Amino acid sequence: MIFLQNHGIFVGADSVEEIEKIYAGVFAAIEAGFKKELPAGDAPICDCVCETIPAVRTILSRKGRGLKTLKITNNALVSEFIASKDAFKAVSVPFSPDEIVYCKSEYIYLEGRDSADLVKQAEKKIEAYVEKRGHTPKVLLIKGIGLVAVGDSAKNAQIITDVFTDAMKIAFLSQNFGGQH
Repeated sequence: MIFLQNHGIFVGADSVEEIEKIYAGVFAAIEAGFKKELPAGDAPICDCVCETIPAVRTILSRKGRGLKTLKITNNALVSEFIASKDAFKAVSVPFSPDEIVYCKSEYIYLEGRDSADLVKQAEKKIEAYVEKRGHTPKVLLIKGIGLVAVGDSAKNAQIITDVFTDAMKIAFLSQNFGGQH
């Protein structure tokens, strides 16, 4: 068994069945240490979403950056990380190379009083991000709205959502073992 930080666990055996048995044992040992299970269920999205998201999409898509596809996800897990800037810090840096490939290495957090305030913040932060990084952000976390995955297609936005959701699971579950490193 080989553990590689930020990469995962690798095992070897003489058969697929033996490998599955080893992984089952590892997962059982890890799960036995859980004090907090992953939050489950839906979470509300604020009414401001109907005004905010089209404006954010416009900001992301202008200046020759191409039309972006946005996928919004809000559930109990996402709500843990959009609650405040401090909560966002737990997922503000990537955990794995896959996260860097699909989600990039920097994410934007927005919280505002209303839609106009969110759009104003989005414009400022997105333009600063593009100026610094040379590309649009792939992940926005917006208090009251949720995780916004920014893709060039629906398929790309879904992949970003899946990869970043895994990162949120890691951040949340790592609290059971002293937090992330």
